[in-house]
This record gives sequence, C-alpha cells and structure tokens, in this order.
Amino acid sequence: MSATYTAIADASVKVETKVSNPAAFNAECLYSHGSGAIVGAKFHGLNIPNVGLSFATGDIFASILAKNGGGEINAHAHYKVSNDIKVAATYQQGGKASGKWSFGGVAALGDITAKAKLESNMTASLACKKDLAKGMTFFGGASYNLNSADIGYGAKVSIE
Repeated sequence: MSATYTAIADASVKVETKVSNPAAFNAECLYSHGSGAIVGAKFHGLNIPNVGLSFATGDIFASILAKNGGGEINAHAHYKVSNDIKVAATYQQGGKASGKWSFGGVAALGDITAKAKLESNMTASLACKKDLAKGMTFFGGASYNLNSADIGYGAKVSIE
C-alpha cells in the first residue's frame, strides 16, 4: 500500500507500507524552496531518518547528507567553471570511509575529454577519451600514488 501527498506547495510526502506490518514503512518527505534549496528526509520504519539538504544556484551545486542517525555525513560540491570545464569534491565524516575525500575535474579539450582526480589516499589519476571514428573510441589513463609511488596505467579501444 502506498500514498503520495502533494497538496502543500513545493512539498511532497510519500509513504509505503505493508498492510500486514504497518510499522515497517518507508516514507520520504521533500520540500523545495524557490531559492534553489531542497531539504528531505527518508524514513525506514521508526528509525532515525536520513536527512539531506541540497542547494543549487547558477553554476554551483552543493549537498550534505546525514545517514545512520547522523553518524555518517557526506558532503558534495560541484562547480561548472565553463561549458568545457567542471570541478567537483566530496568528503565523508563517520562510517566506513570516514575522513575520505576526493577532488577532481573534467575538461573538454577540443575533441578529447580529460578527467583528473586526487583522492585522500594520495592517488592522483588522469584519464582521457577520444572518438577516433564513428563507433570507435579510445580510452586511456594512468594513476600514481604519491605516498607509495605505485603506478597504474591502461588503454583500450572500444568498437560499437
């Protein structure tokens, strides 16, 4: 059994449950504000809900999500520098990946798309993609760990 309520402007409430076990429900509540902010909560039964907030304006997007009763918090940010360049970052506090972060970007350089990323384990990676002909694409990349000096690399051609 499920129900959706949308009678409040810019808000939505969805509830799903089994008639045989109504306490094992799932519910999602969302509210958006005209300024680009959205706040939401996702309930799994009577447990503390996961709560999120996102904000978008122009070329900037940011979000934060609290899970597991607030014991795990994930933050994300994205910025569109231009039509050809985008950068993003993420960070997690709590949970299995506590303290992990990454920062990266993608750039269209003519007919080549290049991606670069640096992760909290100090691994830097660079990858590129180029269409060689219709249905034929080249992918290549390399990674380097700044702490251990481990190097990885690879390339492939995909034919569709």
